[in-house]
Amino acid sequence: MKQLVKPQPVLPAALGLFILFFVGLVDRESAYNMNLSVLYFIPVALWAWNLGMTGGIVMAAVCTAGWALNDFLAGHHYAHEWYRAGNIVATFATFQAIAVSVSLLQKKFRHESELNYRLRQTMTMLEKSVSEVRRLQGQPLTLCTVTKRVKIGDEWVKLDQFLHDKLELSVTESISDEALAEIVNRVTEYHEYHDAQPA
Repeated sequence: MKQLVKPQPVLPAALGLFILFFVGLVDRESAYNMNLSVLYFIPVALWAWNLGMTGGIVMAAVCTAGWALNDFLAGHHYAHEWYRAGNIVATFATFQAIAVSVSLLQKKFRHESELNYRLRQTMTMLEKSVSEVRRLQGQPLTLCTVTKRVKIGDEWVKLDQFLHDKLELSVTESISDEALAEIVNRVTEYHEYHDAQPA
C-alpha cells in the first residue's frame, strides 16, 4: 500500500522567513506605539506546521532574537537589565509554546490523514474484491481433478495463486485429520502386508 506523500516544506519555510522580516520591519517602525509581538506567532506557527517541533522552536528563537533586537533599537530603557532578560525569556517561552502546540496539532492532523488515506485504500481493495467475487459467482470455474489448478482463459494456474490474484487471499497449507488418518491407514496396511509375506 502506498504511503501518503509528505509535502515539501521549502516554500512554507521561505514564506516564514519573509513574514518574519516583514513583521520585524513593521515592529521596528511602530516602536511602542503598537504592540505587534503577536504577529511573530505567524512565522513560528508556519514553521512548526511544516517543519515540525524542531523547526518551530528554531523559528521561536529567531523571532525572540528579532523582537529583542527591535526592543533594544527602540531605546526601551528598563529599571534593571534583569527586566529585559526576563522579557526575552517570557517572549521565547510564549513563542515556544505556540511552536509546540502547533506541531502537536499538525502531528495529530497528519496521523488522522494517514488513517483516512489507508481506510480509503482498504475500502477500494475491498470493493475490488467484492466485485471480483460477484463476477466469479456468475461464471463456472474449471478445476483440474489431478493438479487442482484453475483454468483462467487458456492458462492453468495454482489454486492458491488464483485466490491471491483474484481475491487477495493468503493461503497456507496443512493436512486435514481425514487425510492424516488415511495416510496412517495406508502405512499400516503396507507394513501388515509385508509382515504377512513369507520370509
